[in-house]
Amino acid sequence: FIERAGEGRQLIRAITGYILPLRDCRGAGEEEIDALIHQHAIRPFDLENDQLLRLELLKLGDEEHLLLFNMHHIISDGWSMGVLIEELGVLYRECLTGTADPLAALSPLRIQYKDYAAWQNRQLEENEVEEGNAVGDGSAGEGNTVPRVSMLGQLRSYWHSQLSGITSLELPTDYPRPLVKTYNGAHTGSLLPAAASDALQAFSTEHGASLFMTLNALVNVLLYRYTSQEDIVVGSPTAGRQHADLHKQIGFYINTLALRTRLQGDMSFAELLEQQKQMILDTFEHEHYPFDRLVEELDIPRDMSRSAVFDVMVVLQNNEETSLRLEGVEAIAEPSLTGLSKYDLTFNFAQTLKGLVIDIEYNTDLFKEDRIVRMLSHFAELVKSVLAAPETLIGKLNLLPAAERALLLHTFNDTAADYPAATLVSLFEEQAARTPDYTAVTYADRTLSYQTLNEQSNRLAHYLRHTCGIQPDDVVALQLERSEWMVIAILGVLKSGAAYLPIGPDLPAARVSYMLTDSR
Repeated sequence: FIERAGEGRQLIRAITGYILPLRDCRGAGEEEIDALIHQHAIRPFDLENDQLLRLELLKLGDEEHLLLFNMHHIISDGWSMGVLIEELGVLYRECLTGTADPLAALSPLRIQYKDYAAWQNRQLEENEVEEGNAVGDGSAGEGNTVPRVSMLGQLRSYWHSQLSGITSLELPTDYPRPLVKTYNGAHTGSLLPAAASDALQAFSTEHGASLFMTLNALVNVLLYRYTSQEDIVVGSPTAGRQHADLHKQIGFYINTLALRTRLQGDMSFAELLEQQKQMILDTFEHEHYPFDRLVEELDIPRDMSRSAVFDVMVVLQNNEETSLRLEGVEAIAEPSLTGLSKYDLTFNFAQTLKGLVIDIEYNTDLFKEDRIVRMLSHFAELVKSVLAAPETLIGKLNLLPAAERALLLHTFNDTAADYPAATLVSLFEEQAARTPDYTAVTYADRTLSYQTLNEQSNRLAHYLRHTCGIQPDDVVALQLERSEWMVIAILGVLKSGAAYLPIGPDLPAARVSYMLTDSR
C-alpha cells in the first residue's frame, strides 16, 4: 500500500510466493564456498526493485547447511541483525508447530520503521529558523515576530562550529594514496588479555570515564604519535535507539559522529582523558543531526582520494550477541569478511570473557599487513604505559615492544660487517653483470639500465685514458648540472684510474679558478 506523509510518500511492497534460494554445494571445496560467500556479500542492491533482505541457503552436506544473510544498510544496522536473528528463531518454532499465524508469537510494535522514517523526514524538512510569536515583555510590539531557532537548527549550529577548520589526517602509508579512493580491505586482529582489559575498565571507572572514552583517547594518542598532528577527527557510530519503542525495531537508526580531539605533546594522558570525557558527552548530546546531511553542508575541500570529514573510525561493539536458536538444529554463527574497508582504518573493539578483542579493518591499497600488526603491538604497549603511569606526557608514552625497541636501538645500528676488499668500480661491474637490464639511474623522464650505464662510462674512461692522457691518481674536474650524465661522468673518471673533483656550475669564476689551480 501507499501511505502519504506530507509531500512525500511511502511504498511498502507486498511479498508473495517467496522461495528461499537453495544452492547444492556438496562436494565443493572450501575456496569455492568462500568465493560464493564473498559474491553474496558484495553483489550490489537495486534499491528500486530488489528485496533489501537477501537470503541464500548453501547445502554443504546432507545435514549441514550455511544460511547467508545480506541486509542493505538503508534498512538495517548491527542492532537490527540481533532482532532479526531472535525473531527468526521464534518464527521457526511456530512454523514447526503448524501455527496458522506465526507472526502472532512476536510482541506487537507500537510504531513501525515507516513511522520513524516519516517523523525524521518531517524534522529535516522544518525550516531552521521559524517565525514565532514574540516572547518576554512584549517590547517587540504587538503582532511582531522574532526568530526562533528550531531544535534542528541548534544541532546544525553545534556541528558546523565543532568541525570548522578541520584538516586531513596524514597517516604514514606503505603505498601512495590513489587519486580516487578505493575500498579494498582486510582485517587483522589481536587480543588484549582479560587481566589488561579488566585493568583498563577499572582505570576508566576510576577516572569517571566510559571504556569507549578511554579507548578513543588511546587511539588518538596513537595517531598523534604517528603523524605529530595535534588536531585529529575520527568517526564513531551511535545506535540512535534511546527511545524504548525502537529497541525491537529492524531499521537504520545508526548515525555517525565526528569526534574532534586537540592534543599537545606536553599534556598527560589523564588530562587528555578529561578533555575526551567532556567532548564526547557534548557530542552525544547533539547526536541526532544526520551525518550525511552534515557532510553536504560543511564547507570543506572535497578530495576524491579520501572519505569526507575523517579517515579513521573507532567502534566499541556493545550489541548483545544473539545466537540463532532453531529447534532440533545446532546453529553456529560464521563471520563473513567482505574484503572491503570503508575507511583507511577502522578500530573495532569488543569485550569478551577472554579479554578485549581489537580488530583493525584497513585499506589494502594503503597499508601492508605487517604495518597493521605493528600498530596492534604499539596499541598494546600504549595501554601498558598508560595503566602504569597515566600522568606521563602523551609525547613520552612508550609504544615500542621490547623486541622492536632492541631492533631500532641496537640491531639496526650494528653495522660492522666483514666484506672483501673491492673498489667501487669492481662492485658496480659485478652488479652490472648480474642485472644488466635492471634500472640503474632515473632522472626526470629518462632511465639508464646497468648495461647502458656500464657501456657509456667505459666509453668515457677510454676517451680520458687514450685521448686525454689521464693517468692513475690524476684529478679530473666535473662541472655538470645534476642529471644522468653526472653519474656516467663519475663512473668514467673512476674507471680511468683518476679521482673526480665536483665543481658547482653556479660557483663564482674566481672560486672555480682557485679549485682548478689548487687541485692541479
